[in-house]
Amino acid sequence: MVVVCIWGQSVVTGKRYRIEMQCQADRAELTDSVENLLLVPTGQQFLEVAQGRKNPLWMGLPSRLRRTRQAAQLSARQVSHLAKTAKNLPNGVEAGTQIPAIDTVEKLAAGVGVSPIYLAFGPEGAEPFRLKTPAYLKSDEEPQPKPGAGVFAERYRGCAERLKSSRERLGLSLRELAAAAQVSYQAVLNTESGQTVPRVDTIEAIAVALDVAPGWLAYGEDE
Repeated sequence: MVVVCIWGQSVVTGKRYRIEMQCQADRAELTDSVENLLLVPTGQQFLEVAQGRKNPLWMGLPSRLRRTRQAAQLSARQVSHLAKTAKNLPNGVEAGTQIPAIDTVEKLAAGVGVSPIYLAFGPEGAEPFRLKTPAYLKSDEEPQPKPGAGVFAERYRGCAERLKSSRERLGLSLRELAAAAQVSYQAVLNTESGQTVPRVDTIEAIAVALDVAPGWLAYGEDE
């Protein structure tokens, strides 16, 4: 089993985005001539996007969590205790086998003591997605974690209203936004109505379609 990653283009903003789908075909049966395809082994760390395109920001979450945890001198079990999550969840996120919802990322961020926007989307999370990283965001500096000092403020709960206001500002219907973001209509409906908490990959795809910062859509302004 492999995951086929395809680049498309938003009908609203003209930006390119990446979607994934599983494919039963063996890698050997897929030729190198297929344009804009990237094969990623299921359950392994995500590879660089083909043709020099930047990965979606959420794909750096596993490495950000690992680096932050190690900088805080915490074990994965300690992180789960501080974040009040399942014991094996930090390991699953770091291994890239679990894509968490935005409330779970906020809990992990509170546990290690960093901003949920940074943990979910990195230093570019407070800006609308761009295919090239702005020069002023290119830095090796990372936030200093403060384990146990973070507060789970449930900032993710404002996501529904932020999504609705952004969608209405652009004059988009739920179905039009779903098509632009290449996510299901139900995912957009459930997120905007607050029925479900979206995963980080879903919220970033929607943010790209709306041309808003994924960190803002997920968590509002950073404090």
